[in-house]
Amino acid sequence: MVKVSVIIPVYNTERYLEQCVESVLGQTLSEIEIILVDNGSTDRSSHMIDEYQAQYPDKVKAIHTDIADLSSARNTGLENAGGEFIAYLDSDDWVHNTLYEKLYNKALQGSFEMVVCDMFYVYPERSITVSSGLQTDAFDESKVHHTITSVHPAAWNKLFRRSLLMRDVQFTPFIYFEDFEFLYRLYPHIHSIGVVNEALIYYRQREGSITHMFDERLYAFVRNFDNILASYHQSGYHTEYRRELEYLYVRYSLATMIKRMSRMKNHKAFLDGVKFAQKSIKENFPGYRKNALFYRSVKGIYLVLFSRVLAELVYVFGKIHR
Repeated sequence: MVKVSVIIPVYNTERYLEQCVESVLGQTLSEIEIILVDNGSTDRSSHMIDEYQAQYPDKVKAIHTDIADLSSARNTGLENAGGEFIAYLDSDDWVHNTLYEKLYNKALQGSFEMVVCDMFYVYPERSITVSSGLQTDAFDESKVHHTITSVHPAAWNKLFRRSLLMRDVQFTPFIYFEDFEFLYRLYPHIHSIGVVNEALIYYRQREGSITHMFDERLYAFVRNFDNILASYHQSGYHTEYRRELEYLYVRYSLATMIKRMSRMKNHKAFLDGVKFAQKSIKENFPGYRKNALFYRSVKGIYLVLFSRVLAELVYVFGKIHR
Protein backbone atom coordinates (compact mmCIF):
# COMPACT_ATOMS: atom_id res chain seq x y z
CA MET A 1 0.00 0.00 0.00
CA VAL A 2 1.25 3.47 -0.88
CA LYS A 3 1.16 5.62 2.23
CA VAL A 4 2.36 8.90 0.72
CA SER A 5 2.33 10.15 -2.86
CA VAL A 6 4.88 12.93 -3.39
CA ILE A 7 3.94 15.11 -6.37
CA ILE A 8 6.85 17.02 -7.91
CA PRO A 9 6.21 19.37 -10.86
CA VAL A 10 9.32 19.73 -13.02
CA TYR A 11 10.19 22.56 -15.36
CA ASN A 12 13.78 23.24 -16.46
CA THR A 13 15.37 22.37 -13.13
CA GLU A 14 18.03 19.89 -14.27
CA ARG A 15 20.54 21.60 -12.00
CA TYR A 16 18.55 20.80 -8.84
CA LEU A 17 16.41 17.81 -9.79
CA GLU A 18 18.80 15.08 -8.67
CA GLN A 19 19.13 16.47 -5.15
CA CYS A 20 15.35 16.82 -4.91
CA VAL A 21 14.45 13.32 -6.11
CA GLU A 22 17.27 11.57 -4.27
CA SER A 23 16.12 13.16 -1.01
CA VAL A 24 12.68 11.58 -1.49
CA LEU A 25 14.08 8.22 -2.60
CA GLY A 26 16.12 8.16 0.61
CA GLN A 27 13.15 8.55 2.95
CA THR A 28 12.89 6.35 6.03
CA LEU A 29 9.24 5.77 5.10
CA SER A 30 9.45 3.15 2.36
CA GLU A 31 5.81 3.05 1.19
CA ILE A 32 6.17 6.17 -0.98
CA GLU A 33 5.51 6.87 -4.62
CA ILE A 34 7.10 9.78 -6.44
CA ILE A 35 5.10 11.41 -9.23
CA LEU A 36 7.28 13.57 -11.47
CA VAL A 37 5.21 15.79 -13.77
CA ASP A 38 7.23 17.44 -16.55
CA ASN A 39 5.75 20.75 -17.74
CA GLY A 40 7.34 20.80 -21.16
CA SER A 41 10.92 21.28 -20.05
CA THR A 42 13.46 22.28 -22.68
CA ASP A 43 16.54 21.19 -20.70
CA ARG A 44 17.50 17.66 -19.58
CA SER A 45 14.78 17.50 -16.91
CA SER A 46 12.40 15.55 -19.11
CA HIS A 47 15.04 12.91 -19.86
CA MET A 48 16.06 12.73 -16.20
CA ILE A 49 12.58 11.87 -14.94
CA ASP A 50 12.33 9.06 -17.53
CA GLU A 51 15.62 7.70 -16.22
CA TYR A 52 14.29 7.73 -12.67
CA GLN A 53 11.17 5.86 -13.74
CA ALA A 54 13.27 3.25 -15.55
CA GLN A 55 15.54 2.82 -12.53
CA TYR A 56 12.73 2.74 -9.96
CA PRO A 57 9.65 1.45 -11.83
CA ASP A 58 7.83 0.48 -8.63
CA LYS A 59 8.34 3.83 -6.98
CA VAL A 60 8.55 6.57 -9.63
CA LYS A 61 5.96 7.70 -12.17
CA ALA A 62 7.07 10.04 -14.97
CA ILE A 63 4.33 12.10 -16.60
CA HIS A 64 4.91 14.45 -19.51
CA THR A 65 2.73 17.43 -20.41
CA ASP A 66 3.28 20.42 -22.65
CA ILE A 67 1.60 22.86 -20.26
CA ALA A 68 4.14 25.07 -18.50
CA ASP A 69 1.94 25.64 -15.46
CA LEU A 70 2.68 24.60 -11.87
CA SER A 71 -0.96 24.34 -10.80
CA SER A 72 -1.90 22.12 -13.72
CA ALA A 73 1.06 19.85 -12.98
CA ARG A 74 0.01 19.46 -9.37
CA ASN A 75 -3.56 18.67 -10.41
CA THR A 76 -2.31 16.11 -12.92
CA GLY A 77 -0.13 14.55 -10.25
CA LEU A 78 -3.09 14.22 -7.90
CA GLU A 79 -5.14 12.51 -10.62
CA ASN A 80 -2.39 9.88 -10.91
CA ALA A 81 -1.66 9.49 -7.20
CA GLY A 82 -2.55 6.36 -5.28
CA GLY A 83 -1.34 7.28 -1.82
CA GLU A 84 -3.37 7.53 1.36
CA PHE A 85 -1.75 10.94 1.87
CA ILE A 86 -0.53 13.55 -0.61
CA ALA A 87 2.56 15.75 -0.42
CA TYR A 88 3.75 18.43 -2.84
CA LEU A 89 7.37 19.34 -3.40
CA ASP A 90 9.05 21.78 -5.79
CA SER A 91 11.78 20.31 -7.94
CA ASP A 92 14.46 22.77 -6.81
CA ASP A 93 13.96 21.99 -3.11
CA TRP A 94 14.86 18.94 -1.03
CA VAL A 95 13.78 17.29 2.21
CA HIS A 96 15.18 15.64 5.33
CA ASN A 97 15.21 11.86 5.09
CA THR A 98 12.71 11.49 7.97
CA LEU A 99 10.19 14.07 6.71
CA TYR A 100 7.42 11.88 5.38
CA GLU A 101 7.71 9.26 8.11
CA LYS A 102 7.29 11.93 10.78
CA LEU A 103 4.40 13.66 9.03
CA TYR A 104 2.67 10.37 8.27
CA ASN A 105 3.01 9.06 11.83
CA LYS A 106 1.71 12.35 13.18
CA ALA A 107 -1.30 12.15 10.87
CA LEU A 108 -2.12 8.67 12.11
CA GLN A 109 -1.64 9.52 15.78
CA GLY A 110 -4.31 12.20 15.74
CA SER A 111 -6.32 11.19 12.68
CA PHE A 112 -5.34 14.56 11.24
CA GLU A 113 -6.45 15.68 7.80
CA MET A 114 -3.43 17.94 7.37
CA VAL A 115 -0.01 17.95 9.03
CA VAL A 116 2.48 20.83 8.86
CA CYS A 117 6.15 21.24 9.72
CA ASP A 118 8.75 24.01 9.90
CA MET A 119 11.25 24.62 7.12
CA PHE A 120 14.65 26.02 6.22
CA TYR A 121 14.90 28.92 3.77
CA VAL A 122 18.21 28.23 2.05
CA TYR A 123 20.11 31.19 0.59
CA PRO A 124 23.47 30.97 -1.24
CA GLU A 125 25.44 31.87 1.88
CA ARG A 126 23.10 31.05 4.76
CA SER A 127 19.89 29.39 5.84
CA ILE A 128 17.20 30.45 8.29
CA THR A 129 14.55 28.42 10.09
CA VAL A 130 10.98 29.47 9.30
CA SER A 131 8.01 28.35 11.37
CA SER A 132 4.90 26.72 9.95
CA GLY A 133 3.05 29.39 11.86
CA LEU A 134 1.38 26.82 14.09
CA GLN A 135 2.63 25.60 17.46
CA THR A 136 -0.06 23.19 18.66
CA ASP A 137 -2.42 20.67 17.10
CA ALA A 138 -5.97 21.65 16.17
CA PHE A 139 -8.40 18.82 16.81
CA ASP A 140 -11.67 20.44 15.71
CA GLU A 141 -13.06 22.89 13.14
CA SER A 142 -13.23 25.77 15.62
CA LYS A 143 -9.53 25.56 16.43
CA VAL A 144 -8.65 25.09 12.75
CA HIS A 145 -10.66 28.21 11.94
CA HIS A 146 -8.49 30.36 14.20
CA THR A 147 -5.24 29.20 12.60
CA ILE A 148 -6.00 30.53 9.11
CA THR A 149 -4.34 33.91 9.71
CA SER A 150 -1.15 32.42 11.15
CA VAL A 151 -0.48 29.29 9.06
CA HIS A 152 2.42 29.52 6.59
CA PRO A 153 0.55 29.42 3.25
CA ALA A 154 2.81 27.03 1.33
CA ALA A 155 1.72 23.68 -0.10
CA TRP A 156 5.08 21.92 0.19
CA ASN A 157 5.50 21.87 4.00
CA LYS A 158 2.27 19.95 4.47
CA LEU A 159 0.86 16.45 4.24
CA PHE A 160 -2.76 16.19 3.12
CA ARG A 161 -5.11 13.29 3.65
CA ARG A 162 -6.21 12.28 0.17
CA SER A 163 -9.91 12.42 1.07
CA LEU A 164 -9.47 16.11 1.99
CA LEU A 165 -8.22 16.96 -1.51
CA MET A 166 -11.15 15.16 -3.08
CA ARG A 167 -13.53 17.89 -1.90
CA ASP A 168 -13.55 19.79 -5.20
CA VAL A 169 -10.65 22.06 -4.29
CA GLN A 170 -7.82 21.98 -6.81
CA PHE A 171 -5.03 24.37 -7.70
CA THR A 172 -6.25 27.16 -9.96
CA PRO A 173 -4.35 26.97 -13.29
CA PHE A 174 -2.30 29.81 -14.70
CA ILE A 175 -2.09 32.10 -11.69
CA TYR A 176 0.91 33.31 -9.73
CA PHE A 177 1.27 32.56 -6.00
CA GLU A 178 -1.13 29.67 -6.33
CA ASP A 179 -0.18 28.13 -2.96
CA PHE A 180 -1.98 30.58 -0.70
CA GLU A 181 -4.95 30.83 -3.06
CA PHE A 182 -5.33 27.04 -2.92
CA LEU A 183 -4.77 26.71 0.82
CA TYR A 184 -7.23 29.44 1.83
CA ARG A 185 -9.94 27.96 -0.40
CA LEU A 186 -9.27 24.56 1.18
CA TYR A 187 -9.30 25.80 4.78
CA PRO A 188 -13.04 25.64 5.58
CA HIS A 189 -12.98 21.96 4.60
CA ILE A 190 -10.17 21.06 7.03
CA HIS A 191 -11.38 19.54 10.29
CA SER A 192 -8.06 18.87 12.04
CA ILE A 193 -4.38 19.86 11.77
CA GLY A 194 -1.34 18.17 13.29
CA VAL A 195 1.89 20.06 13.93
CA VAL A 196 5.46 18.72 13.77
CA ASN A 197 7.64 21.39 15.37
CA GLU A 198 10.76 20.55 13.43
CA ALA A 199 12.32 22.01 10.27
CA LEU A 200 12.44 19.19 7.72
CA ILE A 201 12.21 20.89 4.32
CA TYR A 202 14.89 22.89 2.53
CA TYR A 203 13.33 25.69 0.47
CA ARG A 204 15.90 27.00 -1.98
CA GLN A 205 15.96 30.75 -2.56
CA ARG A 206 17.27 31.45 -6.05
CA GLU A 207 17.23 34.27 -8.54
CA GLY A 208 14.73 33.79 -11.33
CA SER A 209 12.17 32.00 -9.18
CA ILE A 210 8.71 33.43 -8.60
CA THR A 211 9.77 34.34 -5.07
CA HIS A 212 12.25 36.85 -6.52
CA MET A 213 9.86 38.45 -8.99
CA PHE A 214 9.37 42.21 -8.70
CA ASP A 215 6.96 43.47 -11.33
CA GLU A 216 3.23 43.88 -12.02
CA ARG A 217 2.69 40.14 -11.62
CA LEU A 218 2.75 40.89 -7.90
CA TYR A 219 -0.82 42.19 -8.33
CA ALA A 220 -1.81 38.52 -8.14
CA PHE A 221 -1.42 38.75 -4.36
CA VAL A 222 -4.61 40.84 -4.41
CA ARG A 223 -6.37 39.45 -7.47
CA ASN A 224 -6.18 35.88 -6.17
CA PHE A 225 -8.62 36.91 -3.47
CA ASP A 226 -11.34 37.19 -6.11
CA ASN A 227 -11.29 33.39 -6.29
CA ILE A 228 -10.94 33.00 -2.54
CA LEU A 229 -13.86 35.26 -1.67
CA ALA A 230 -16.02 33.72 -4.40
CA SER A 231 -15.37 30.23 -3.05
CA TYR A 232 -16.39 31.27 0.49
CA HIS A 233 -19.59 32.81 -0.82
CA GLN A 234 -20.40 29.71 -2.86
CA SER A 235 -19.70 27.30 -0.02
CA GLY A 236 -21.58 29.36 2.55
CA TYR A 237 -18.54 30.07 4.75
CA HIS A 238 -18.15 33.78 4.00
CA THR A 239 -20.03 35.08 7.05
CA GLU A 240 -18.25 32.67 9.39
CA TYR A 241 -14.80 33.63 8.08
CA ARG A 242 -15.44 37.27 7.23
CA ARG A 243 -13.11 38.76 9.87
CA GLU A 244 -10.24 36.47 8.88
CA LEU A 245 -10.78 37.05 5.16
CA GLU A 246 -10.79 40.80 5.73
CA TYR A 247 -7.54 40.62 7.68
CA LEU A 248 -5.87 38.40 5.09
CA TYR A 249 -7.05 40.55 2.19
CA VAL A 250 -5.61 43.72 3.71
CA ARG A 251 -2.42 41.98 4.84
CA TYR A 252 -1.68 40.61 1.38
CA SER A 253 -2.53 43.96 -0.21
CA LEU A 254 -0.67 46.40 2.04
CA ALA A 255 2.04 44.18 3.54
CA THR A 256 2.93 41.25 1.28
CA MET A 257 2.39 42.91 -2.09
CA ILE A 258 3.66 46.38 -1.14
CA LYS A 259 6.76 44.94 0.55
CA ARG A 260 7.61 42.98 -2.60
CA MET A 261 6.88 45.96 -4.86
CA SER A 262 9.15 48.18 -2.78
CA ARG A 263 12.06 46.41 -4.47
CA MET A 264 10.98 47.66 -7.89
CA LYS A 265 13.31 50.29 -9.35
CA ASN A 266 10.43 52.13 -11.02
CA HIS A 267 8.99 54.42 -8.36
CA LYS A 268 5.85 55.23 -10.37
CA ALA A 269 5.12 51.50 -10.82
CA PHE A 270 5.41 51.11 -7.06
CA LEU A 271 2.97 53.97 -6.43
CA ASP A 272 0.58 52.49 -8.99
CA GLY A 273 0.68 49.28 -6.95
CA VAL A 274 -0.12 51.20 -3.77
CA LYS A 275 -3.10 52.86 -5.45
CA PHE A 276 -4.31 49.50 -6.76
CA ALA A 277 -4.09 47.93 -3.30
CA GLN A 278 -5.89 50.80 -1.60
CA LYS A 279 -8.62 50.91 -4.25
CA SER A 280 -9.18 47.15 -3.97
CA ILE A 281 -9.50 47.36 -0.18
CA LYS A 282 -11.95 50.25 -0.43
CA GLU A 283 -14.12 48.23 -2.81
CA ASN A 284 -14.09 45.03 -0.74
CA PHE A 285 -13.41 45.88 2.92
CA PRO A 286 -13.73 49.66 3.44
CA GLY A 287 -14.31 49.37 7.20
CA TYR A 288 -11.41 47.02 7.95
CA ARG A 289 -10.00 49.26 10.69
CA LYS A 290 -12.92 48.21 12.92
CA ASN A 291 -11.76 44.59 12.81
CA ALA A 292 -10.25 43.59 16.16
CA LEU A 293 -7.80 41.18 14.49
CA PHE A 294 -5.71 44.13 13.32
CA TYR A 295 -4.99 45.23 16.88
CA ARG A 296 -3.31 42.02 18.01
CA SER A 297 0.11 42.51 16.39
CA VAL A 298 2.59 45.10 15.21
CA LYS A 299 1.87 44.13 11.61
CA GLY A 300 -1.84 44.66 12.22
CA ILE A 301 -1.18 48.15 13.58
CA TYR A 302 0.95 48.87 10.49
CA LEU A 303 -2.03 47.89 8.32
CA VAL A 304 -4.36 50.17 10.27
CA LEU A 305 -1.94 53.10 10.01
CA PHE A 306 -0.99 52.51 6.37
CA SER A 307 -0.83 55.70 4.31
CA ARG A 308 0.99 57.18 1.32
CA VAL A 309 3.72 58.47 3.67
CA LEU A 310 4.21 55.02 5.20
CA ALA A 311 4.31 53.52 1.72
CA GLU A 312 7.17 55.87 0.80
CA LEU A 313 9.10 54.74 3.87
CA VAL A 314 8.61 51.13 2.83
CA TYR A 315 9.93 51.98 -0.63
CA VAL A 316 13.03 53.67 0.81
CA PHE A 317 13.67 50.61 3.00
CA GLY A 318 13.20 48.36 -0.04
CA LYS A 319 16.13 50.05 -1.78
CA ILE A 320 18.47 48.40 0.72
CA HIS A 321 17.52 44.97 -0.63
CA ARG A 322 17.68 45.74 -4.33
